[in-house]
Amino acid sequence: KQWYQRRVAITAGDIEYFLDNPVVIFNPASPEWSGIAHAMVTALCKAYPEMRINKKTALRSIVDSEGDSVMLEKMQGVGMSEEDFPETDQNFVTVLSSTNAVPETVLAFCVFNPKINLGYNMEEVRILCLILSPKKEKSTD
Repeated sequence: KQWYQRRVAITAGDIEYFLDNPVVIFNPASPEWSGIAHAMVTALCKAYPEMRINKKTALRSIVDSEGDSVMLEKMQGVGMSEEDFPETDQNFVTVLSSTNAVPETVLAFCVFNPKINLGYNMEEVRILCLILSPKKEKSTD
């Protein structure tokens, strides 16, 4: 059997569930990624107690082992500038993780006003989305 890389997947059902049970944080106390991640995972644990989210495992999947402000996996939009150079959209950042910490996909948003600086190409973040998805391995025979 050949095992493929684990991936984060969101279904229409996940989006519908989120719309019925939104988890949104406004201006968390910490301006650092590790503190923001902690606030978002804590909010998810409170919002979904029936899922018994493993907070420690979830945090390890999105913050590096040193606790530094490093997002392990993230996505940002890229567009073209007027001079035809690629330009990263700094307003919206999505952090992804496939982890054993959750039994179902959960997501949370964090909204910043004013915008915050989370590092290179993320100097003006307005919205941060965290997606935690259970690990699923697919195989081919």
